[in-house]
Amino acid sequence: MTAVRAAGTTVIAIDPALLGDRSLAHAATERIRAIYRAGDLPVLVSLAGAEPTSATALARFINGLITEEVPTSLLTTRQLDGFLASEPAGGVPFVVPDAADRAECDAYAIGLAARLGCAASFWTASDCIMSADSSHVDNAAVVEHLSFVELMELANGGQNVVGAQAIQLAWSTNTKFNIVALESGRWTSVTHDTYTKRVRPVASIAVLNGLSLIEARMAGATAETAYAASAAVLRNLAQNNLRIEQMQVLRDGLRFACDSSNVTKISGSVVAGGFELRVVNSCAKLCIVGAAMCSASGVLHAMMEALADVGVRPLQISDSNVTVTFLVAGTDALAAERAVHEIFSMRERVTADKQIAFDATTRILRIPDRSEKLGTRQAKLLNLLLENAGKIVDVETAARHVFGEATPATIAALRVHVHNLRKKIEDDPVDPQYILTIPNRGYTFARQWSASS
Repeated sequence: MTAVRAAGTTVIAIDPALLGDRSLAHAATERIRAIYRAGDLPVLVSLAGAEPTSATALARFINGLITEEVPTSLLTTRQLDGFLASEPAGGVPFVVPDAADRAECDAYAIGLAARLGCAASFWTASDCIMSADSSHVDNAAVVEHLSFVELMELANGGQNVVGAQAIQLAWSTNTKFNIVALESGRWTSVTHDTYTKRVRPVASIAVLNGLSLIEARMAGATAETAYAASAAVLRNLAQNNLRIEQMQVLRDGLRFACDSSNVTKISGSVVAGGFELRVVNSCAKLCIVGAAMCSASGVLHAMMEALADVGVRPLQISDSNVTVTFLVAGTDALAAERAVHEIFSMRERVTADKQIAFDATTRILRIPDRSEKLGTRQAKLLNLLLENAGKIVDVETAARHVFGEATPATIAALRVHVHNLRKKIEDDPVDPQYILTIPNRGYTFARQWSASS
């Protein structure tokens, strides 16, 4: 099918859960009506896949569109081709793809948008792409700009909002799309280079549980012998369609992660290859994604330090141009996700007079003519004061933020940190202009600041 109606056409892929919720279905109807009345042609695609939308819900939705003066026709994929080729003056096609599962439906929507030469939009009943799992991290935020590569890595890491096949197709055809949370109205824009619009080097964090770490070693073997045996084991795993990831080549063997459900089969192949095993079950993969990480210094160190601060020891680490992945014990996954998200949810801040710049990710404090890396607790304190610039932060809140508790000892230690920060920032620590003490209440950062890229 050749491109038709490229101008003013948009493919809208609709989560079937929307149709089953009357309030969300009504919100979708209103949006489609607005698009149609503006003179554009919305082409609707149901993402039902292997679980078809209830006929009642589908009929109710289509009737709702017609009631709102949006003429709508339910079509097969073959009928849709003829419908679009005829370039009708009115009418909105609604197609339920002949697809085996949701992933194929996602890919169909992207493929249709690519053939029409237009953008696509995925309307979901849940949220769009978040900086972390919002049920785990209180200050998780919407990621407004994301690249195809970053979204693919997030999908591999467990944050699978759009299928990997669809993302690959969008990347290869340069088909831009949005992921829209219809209830909240928030969205994520996905294209080749939207990551350049972000301030933060990290886009999002995904956590995937249910993994095991396998270490296979061949005692007394030479590097050449172990390598040849490793190659034979990998060939056997591939022939039996057993997937592994996070592989590292050791002098005398291999280390890799796999789905816990496949440990028995994989272990059998590895032992048959002459290796001795060590298996760590109940692991989780923490996948930190961001296309700007490769150009931001100190990122890996900041992550390692954040994990150390909460007592999490990574079992394995790997990285690429857009990801850093930690394998941790499953019981540590939540603490690890929160700790890493905390350091990357903070932007660099610059005071309005441009005398002070602070990068909370790398903990670098820049003042005229010099820069200095702050300790973890001083960085937490300064960032708290900057986040609340112009407001009073009471001593108990500050102590809990920095030390985890507000006791006479931690409050006394907090005063020491305030004093040391003043020595680094103020021209005259005795007569401070930035970090002010509010008697009997706490502290405030007196100067305005702004976000900086």
